[in-house]
Amino acid sequence: MTGTTCSNSIWEIDLRNVTIAPSGEISQPAQISLIQELCTARQLNGLTGLSTNDTSNLLISDSANGAVYKLNVKTGDYKIVLEEPEFDPLPKGLHVGINGIHVHGDALYFSSLDQGLFARVPISLATGFATGAVEILATNITNGDDFAISPHGTRAWIATNGPNEIVEVDIANKTQRIAANTPFLGSASSIALGYWQSKEVLYVTGGLAVGISTSKTRGHLAAARWNWHEV
Repeated sequence: MTGTTCSNSIWEIDLRNVTIAPSGEISQPAQISLIQELCTARQLNGLTGLSTNDTSNLLISDSANGAVYKLNVKTGDYKIVLEEPEFDPLPKGLHVGINGIHVHGDALYFSSLDQGLFARVPISLATGFATGAVEILATNITNGDDFAISPHGTRAWIATNGPNEIVEVDIANKTQRIAANTPFLGSASSIALGYWQSKEVLYVTGGLAVGISTSKTRGHLAAARWNWHEV
């Protein structure tokens, strides 16, 4: 995959005034605006807020460059704030390094697809720069993509883009297990925690093969219910 100069951009979708009729027709659409073109980026991927109280700054992973940018959405200013060996893509891999990213507490958690890692690095919530070394939490994860972290930061669930699996990581004990394995998790790429009828739910996007002897896929949203225990 290649991209032209300035082909990586960050956009804002404002849903605050969206109006949807009972028929499903959108009478008032979302407002979409370009925030900034990141002309030095090659493959923007994961995105997270710098901190829960910060309404200006985002952290964005660049999977091809093995870096994390900080972008101020109000001014458009951006720069690379994190570059670690664990972020780098591998020549023999899919050329996708750091992928999903989420800030929890004072650390940036990340998956590194080519390196099969799930890890974290302590950061400054003011600058985004690292304040310590990378800590590996799980290894040998095949095609780890985006992930979700439990509210108290004790567990993470990682979508694997290809193996049809969700990997659960016990962060404190640095152990891992396959939490789910089903064809409905094919090409799973993003995952989020939610609730349905007061039950904890993991929502996962993926692709499901359709037809016979065909490589075509269709996007779908799968929901799997698991109870988790915070310690």
